[in-house]
This record gives sequence, C-alpha cells and structure tokens, in this order.
Amino acid sequence: MEIKLPKWATTIKDEGVLTFVAFADRMCRLNGFDTTYTLHIDDLVRMCNKRSMGLLDWLREFPEVDANMEIGKLYDTVICFSLKEPVIKQHKHAGRPKKEYMYPIELKEDRQKFIWMYLLGCLNQNLITGKDPKNIAERNSFGIQEFHISREAQAYIKKKDR
Repeated sequence: MEIKLPKWATTIKDEGVLTFVAFADRMCRLNGFDTTYTLHIDDLVRMCNKRSMGLLDWLREFPEVDANMEIGKLYDTVICFSLKEPVIKQHKHAGRPKKEYMYPIELKEDRQKFIWMYLLGCLNQNLITGKDPKNIAERNSFGIQEFHISREAQAYIKKKDR
C-alpha cells in the first residue's frame, strides 16, 4: 500500500512516523496549511505504535520532523501540530509555477496499512482511487479542528448524512 508524503519526509524509516506525517499533510491539504490542528494523544500513540510518555521528544528526534513540523502538547491528552505551506518555485524560463511533488512510499507493516485505511475512511476519502471528494461539505473532517479517532464518529456527522 502506498502513501504519499512531502519530499522532506522520504528519508524517514519508521512507518509509524510516516503514517503520522502523511496524516498531518493530508489534513493540511484538505483544511489549510499554517493552521494549528489538535489531535488526541491516544490517536498519535496508535499511529506511531509508541507509548505516550516522551512521544513528542521521540518525534522531535527525527531531524526531518523537527525541521518541518511544529508539534506541541496543549494538555496531557491533546497534541497540536502545524505544517507550513509548501513553497512552489517558479520555472526560470516558462513563468509557470513548478508543481510540488508528492512522493509515494510503500507501507510494509500490516498494522500501518490498516491504520492508514482507517484514517482515509475517517477523512471520507475514496480508498480505491485516493481522490478527494469534490464537494467540501461531503468531507468527514470539514471544519473540525480537533480530530479524535474512535468509533463514535456519528457524534459529529449530521443525522441527514449518516
């Protein structure tokens, strides 16, 4: 199973960190960069497959994450993260903006594959094609600043959309 990551994250070897970076990048692409998003610490624990004690320090030990993401702890149970908007450089000759490329990385661990499929389902993405819904109101995470992975998704889905 492939996940798409920004170029700066392609050198990370830990699949849990790759899953978190891919999730953070997808959230920012759907809802906007340079915004602080909150995440329950249990969700990050499940994504990274680590214990919660010292989790942020462990993430900051990856130089790629430390240089490109802002990660903090608001409360004992709430993590916040932010990604800067990618810089799109101009071509020298044509004057067209250069595309920012996303690099596919193959997940090998079954656990991480299942977590990524669950996250895509929570973000209301097409699991087969990976395309985003055209109508922003159809997205499961639209307007939600705090994202909590649970079976209680019905609490924030409108009754008419269930």
